[in-house]
Amino acid sequence: MHMSNHGSFGVRRLVAAIAPAPKGKRRQVAALHVGLVICPSLARIRGRNRLAFPIALAWSLALALAPPAEAQAGKPPPGHERNLAVPRAAVAPLIDGIPNDDVWRGAAQAKDFWISEYGRAPREKTEVRVIADDKKLYFAFVCHDSEPDSVHAEQRKRDGDLSLDDHVVIELDPYHNHRQISEFAVNARGTQSDAMAGGRARKIEWKGDWQAAAQRTKDGWTAEMAIPFAILNFQNGAGTFGVNFVRYHHRTQEWSRWADVTRQFLPEEAGHLTDLLLPAESGGKKLTVMPYAAGGRNLPDKRGGVQKVPATAGLDARYDFANNLSGVFSVNPDFSQVENEVLSLAFDYNEKFRSDYRPFFQEGSAFFGDRAYFHGGRVPDFDLGVKSFGRVGALQLGMLGTTGPDGRKDYAARALREFGSNFNSALTVVGSDRADFNNQTSVFQAGGRLKRYWVLGADLAATSTRGRNGDGTRAVVSASFERPYWQAGVGFDRTEKGFFPADGFVAADSLDTRGSTAFVSYNRAYSGGPFHSLNGSATYEERATLSNLLQRRKTSVYLGGETRWSNIFFNVGTTAGPYRPLGADPGDWQPQLNNDRFYTASVYFNTRSDRYSYGLTYSWGSLGGGKYADVVPSFWVKPTRKTYVSYSYEGTQSFGVNTQAILSVSWEISPEQAISARWVDAGYYRLAYRRQVRRGIDIFMVFDADPYTRDRFTVKLTRTFSLW
Repeated sequence: MHMSNHGSFGVRRLVAAIAPAPKGKRRQVAALHVGLVICPSLARIRGRNRLAFPIALAWSLALALAPPAEAQAGKPPPGHERNLAVPRAAVAPLIDGIPNDDVWRGAAQAKDFWISEYGRAPREKTEVRVIADDKKLYFAFVCHDSEPDSVHAEQRKRDGDLSLDDHVVIELDPYHNHRQISEFAVNARGTQSDAMAGGRARKIEWKGDWQAAAQRTKDGWTAEMAIPFAILNFQNGAGTFGVNFVRYHHRTQEWSRWADVTRQFLPEEAGHLTDLLLPAESGGKKLTVMPYAAGGRNLPDKRGGVQKVPATAGLDARYDFANNLSGVFSVNPDFSQVENEVLSLAFDYNEKFRSDYRPFFQEGSAFFGDRAYFHGGRVPDFDLGVKSFGRVGALQLGMLGTTGPDGRKDYAARALREFGSNFNSALTVVGSDRADFNNQTSVFQAGGRLKRYWVLGADLAATSTRGRNGDGTRAVVSASFERPYWQAGVGFDRTEKGFFPADGFVAADSLDTRGSTAFVSYNRAYSGGPFHSLNGSATYEERATLSNLLQRRKTSVYLGGETRWSNIFFNVGTTAGPYRPLGADPGDWQPQLNNDRFYTASVYFNTRSDRYSYGLTYSWGSLGGGKYADVVPSFWVKPTRKTYVSYSYEGTQSFGVNTQAILSVSWEISPEQAISARWVDAGYYRLAYRRQVRRGIDIFMVFDADPYTRDRFTVKLTRTFSLW
């Protein structure tokens, strides 16, 4: 291969510089010299890209300044080799946050935590004790801290964000399949938070309750947790759960784990709770009912009309047929309290995705797969809904159906087969029967991780439609190679013009195209030096229409990270390439190619504070055939421990100027009660009061003002009953 004198000289200098360098410094020297060699060449190759040289130079300097790999001294055994045989307790401990009951003396003990991303032990030690009885698992944490006065815990609200508090997490995998992992967390104040595997509505009586308490000590803090088997899903006869224990230490900003999951964070590297004697029907045959009553003024109905003084009622019910199989039944469910997202004004060739927060679709959402084929947001408010989901052996199953106004019916069913700890195949069928057409989508998917480093995936989908054009296929294949700090991969896809998943979310400009993508990325966290983390990526995509017209050719390069000094997050990058816009219908491509090129820079300050933060994102260039600019400054602050204020502004120039400002204010009267307000300068604002108690009646009151509709007021009461 031909090499210029300049390149050859650079390589000789690189080798000469690396050879005598101490082993811990060779990577930095190599990174700096590689940057000095390739940056001028990159600048010449991409002469029109003004950010190419500074991005490459900044990246090489960042790698050069980053600390060398951390020492491996004292490393514990691999995570998957860590086991705790759980002893049976004759008497349940008192959950008061102080693990001094006699029953803890015979507990299984977990020690020697490890920071997987740093490859070293944490600065402060953590110990965990585990016992069980006929009904519950019990855990006690002892969190040592050499500066106990610095223990930090702000969050008071149940299921609030604990990420910046001193807190601990139990990651439980009752199926022991390394896929459906529930998290139970508590901070040093005793505030609880959880995320149940598979998706679960947030009402405590609905998802199941568990106990936790915490206490400060002269050496740090301690916590106790009691988790009933009744709220977990597991296979009958199971004797082993997957488990990991996680601690976040606020002062050092370290995440440490009992089981080392490696720098790739592999779920199969979690540890194990063994010798469990589980009740045969602990979670089975349980009925939970949540009725509601609501009234107000000027509320919309399901057909798009407005009721002046409406009054309505309905209920949701959940029935656990067994420990591993649940069903949900909804009659006239109330979706009035689900607030829509305020979407960004940033330019996009396609419809912007809007998350669906409606409880019926959140419950068991993980069992219904990829949003490209089924997205709950495509289903409008309905009259009656039924769904069932769970796991039988190595099969994950999910089924749902809804009926709505004007005879509309929607359904989805999915069966996923697990192969080992890392590979799956799935079959999904989705249908929508409407007044003007009938549509069905069928999907086969397979994928997973092989040999720890290879990640493979494939989709084959087809749609069939009566009443309109909507018959077509889609095929997607991808492969990537993942190492601890970097990943590289390729993907290929082909979608016919008639592919129409009526209840799915697929980009309109992917129809009638075939394309390929290649990427390489780097992501690393550091325990010392000037950076908390660094990340970078380069992506190339080329796509053509099925009639062989160029549709897009896109190159993207991005660099980001977070500094240790002042906790500043930064991100810079560029995306460039020609793009052919879509006309009114799939396959109707416009004749012109837009020469798109835009740049983005973001900087946010004080990112690890729970008192205030602020920053700015600015994008500029050419998009959609014209000049483009988008600026988004924002800040948030907690003036007191119980109040929160956030403000963001967005100004976009793209064939005209559009602006949007959003101000949000909230006051937490108590952990169960709060008042909040949101104002959008388009003329919309919302005032809301909530009372959500651990047990009893919940109250919601909302006032909405909108320049395009009449002012609306809603009062809603809910009460949840658990029947065994």
